[in-house]
Amino acid sequence: MKKTSKPSAKKATKATTNRPDVYQIVTDRIISALEGGIIPWRKPWNAVYGLPRNYATGRVYSGINLFLLHFSGALPFFMTFKQALVTWNMAL
Repeated sequence: MKKTSKPSAKKATKATTNRPDVYQIVTDRIISALEGGIIPWRKPWNAVYGLPRNYATGRVYSGINLFLLHFSGALPFFMTFKQALVTWNMAL
């Protein structure tokens, strides 16, 4: 005889939480860049600093992080919150 189980309360709360759709966010960013005349997957020929990289380690980002950070429009140097705290404390 096969037992049937009730859905757990944990699963029910997950279904009710309202989480942003990451795929839709990325799609919206790509479409807005295309509408602005920018082709996001082409390398800009005037790129002085190169690819987005971690400021503290110098490691170049990869995958979707590389793609999304390229849209920031700022200098291509980024760091985590903890790396920023350490850098700030060293400056003091």
